[in-house]
Amino acid sequence: QQHLEFPAKAFEFDLQGNVLDANPIFLKLMGYGLDEIKGKHHRMFVDPSEANLPEYAQFWTDLRAGHAKNSVYKRVKHDRQEIWLQAVYAPVKDETGRVMKVVKIATDITADVRVKMAINNLPVAVTVSDAHGCLVSATPPAVKLLQLFSGGAGSDNLVGRKLVSLFSNPADAEKLEHATRSGEVVDTVIQNRHLRLQAQPILDGHGGDAGRVTYWQDRTEE
Repeated sequence: QQHLEFPAKAFEFDLQGNVLDANPIFLKLMGYGLDEIKGKHHRMFVDPSEANLPEYAQFWTDLRAGHAKNSVYKRVKHDRQEIWLQAVYAPVKDETGRVMKVVKIATDITADVRVKMAINNLPVAVTVSDAHGCLVSATPPAVKLLQLFSGGAGSDNLVGRKLVSLFSNPADAEKLEHATRSGEVVDTVIQNRHLRLQAQPILDGHGGDAGRVTYWQDRTEE
């Protein structure tokens, strides 16, 4: 199945939100032919509960005013299955600065979103970090554990931080660094918590280091 693995022009819309043109690959991904959607409003790809909100009307008001939109969007395919897109809606202006149409540039990130959702629903403490050791995602049990080390920082304040930066004691940071790099099951004590850690590498498409998935088990009370 073809899909958009990189940013590509997906749609062109008029200022009311009606489809002018669409990328053939994107059409196949969404399950439509161009003749089925041309002239129809963008809301056909949006969950009705969202399309009826004032925020959705404001979305198009802002685009008509020349304000681009860049975010992750949930959309609905022809078969009503959800798809997640990293997308930019870019107003296109003429030489006088008047907005003429809106172009949507999109990347299909459905697989990534589903993985993150699955991780977030795990009943165990798991963190995902990038190649620089910065936290990308954590399950609720992992957030609760990390908060013990970070002085109660909320999950929003944890994401993006280096995991080792949560520990004020350099020795504790070094223990974590060793555990996440070893790939083995490591029993250690960090800030008086007895932890069992195991990290598995995440590889990119070329076999390079893209990060770590780390499993945390707090054995302090055992």
